[in-house]
Amino acid sequence: MRRVFLLGGHDLEMETIRQLLEDKEEEYIDKDLSWKNAELSAYYNDMSDVGALYYGIELRGLPPSGVNYVLVDHHNDNSGKPASIAQVAAVLGVALTRFQQLVAANDVGYIDGMRQIGATDTEIAVVRQKDRQMQGVTAEEEAMAEEEVLQVALRQGIKVLKTELPHFSPLVDRLYPYGRLLLYNNHELTYYGHDAAKLVAAMAGLVEQGVAYYGGKGCAFFGIGAGHFPPETIAAYANQIVGLLGIRC
Repeated sequence: MRRVFLLGGHDLEMETIRQLLEDKEEEYIDKDLSWKNAELSAYYNDMSDVGALYYGIELRGLPPSGVNYVLVDHHNDNSGKPASIAQVAAVLGVALTRFQQLVAANDVGYIDGMRQIGATDTEIAVVRQKDRQMQGVTAEEEAMAEEEVLQVALRQGIKVLKTELPHFSPLVDRLYPYGRLLLYNNHELTYYGHDAAKLVAAMAGLVEQGVAYYGGKGCAFFGIGAGHFPPETIAAYANQIVGLLGIRC
């Protein structure tokens, strides 16, 4: 059976998957999506072969009727599964290289995940820098992050920062180890911490609506995606998260 891989939002893992597919001469389609618009519907016009098996990698949404489709993901209901690149490698029947293992560990467990497989400080720095680069973080954003991390406030035991940056990764990397961290801008927010699972339960309605997401080992992060709420609502959710998880004196 013909198999076709459909690529999701660009980051280091997705780029490494693309390279793996090219190396193995596998058929794939890349619509150059970001995390914000990684919808399966972007590929509907490419899914007309009823005899093919399509693998959607970290794409939101349901396939057209009658299409053979497999979702490859490790977020939301798929949290706890291996990294997407590991799932793709299993489909192909190949072993991951050392660098691919680092990419997989980074995507499901961040820096802690890489350390668990014996990553050196140099390997961690390289992977994180490449990941930010593939997300589209610019040199200007890196410089802004250096300034913004100095403005973090501690609210009820949670580090909180409202940022002007469109990407959170340059802040998270500079604040690690952060313990419990809440970042938000006018469009979206993400909470990082071992107790993120509490937010999944408390805000299950948002997850069901497709406006919130979670993932990481032990439910390490919970986010509300961009494009769903105005700035004042995002700020209100940030305050609600502090109230739900914060340490009360």
